[in-house]
Amino acid sequence: MTALPLRYPILALVPDYEPDLVVGREQLEVHFNEDWFTAVPVWHLRKGTRAGVLLVDLEGRNWRIAKVSDQGAIGETFWKRIFGRVRRVQFDLSEEPPVSFDELKGRVCNSIQANSVVGWCRQPAYGAPGWPPRDRRDALVEFQEKVRAANSMLELIAVLYFKPFE
Repeated sequence: MTALPLRYPILALVPDYEPDLVVGREQLEVHFNEDWFTAVPVWHLRKGTRAGVLLVDLEGRNWRIAKVSDQGAIGETFWKRIFGRVRRVQFDLSEEPPVSFDELKGRVCNSIQANSVVGWCRQPAYGAPGWPPRDRRDALVEFQEKVRAANSMLELIAVLYFKPFE
């Protein structure tokens, strides 16, 4: 397998997929190294959720996954390889035109909003019974403000994963 032209960690913006398909909604993933990035659960391969994913590396370069090739099961023993649910894959990437960092932070904030646990951010009746209390809404707003305040990809990823990186 050839090394990918990415500088890690990378942010992946994954278009929403079934069963909860919402057109235009993106899931966020962070991959800290190539070994982690190229280990893909079997169901992602079956559903084809990796093709078309936008990747933003540490230097802000953008790549789109054009093709995914299954390289086999991951595991040390024969039985782990046979019954393994994670596969090693090889990605063919195409470089994309750069997205401004402000636009990227906006997409991240939109994803946070759209993927909130119960979708309460989109509800007009915030105080309705059964919806999270105001402090959770305030926490979401504070989280999005931290995303918007990030000045680099490393800071953005640190905000998403609640830990600083050196």
